[in-house]
Amino acid sequence: MNEKKLDRAVKCLYAVAAIKTATTIYALLTLSSLSRSLKDLSLDLSTSVDFSIIASTLFFGLGMAILSVVTAQNLREQKTWAWIAAISIFLFSIPSFALPAAVLGALTLFDVEVRAQFIKELDIKL
Repeated sequence: MNEKKLDRAVKCLYAVAAIKTATTIYALLTLSSLSRSLKDLSLDLSTSVDFSIIASTLFFGLGMAILSVVTAQNLREQKTWAWIAAISIFLFSIPSFALPAAVLGALTLFDVEVRAQFIKELDIKL
């Protein structure tokens, strides 16, 4: 298998992880400042940003970033599950700020040589 193409996909996964981390931090900062602004205006607490929204943003954003890093490390070792997980991560990341890295990574993993190697390992007849 062409190691250069697989290395490009690994770099794209690391880029997606960095972008997901940055956007999560930005979202958390925005949500916390919004919550403080609502409290400063003495608005009803029911209209303030709920803690569950902040927690879910943190959980899903950083969870996706950690999953991307773990997948990148295992994709470098050419594990089949990591190829499937990387495709899923790239497809979930397309409608985000990680669009360029996600598209490049997905196209790299769908390359004929890379795809043939992993499908052969999965023993799938196409």
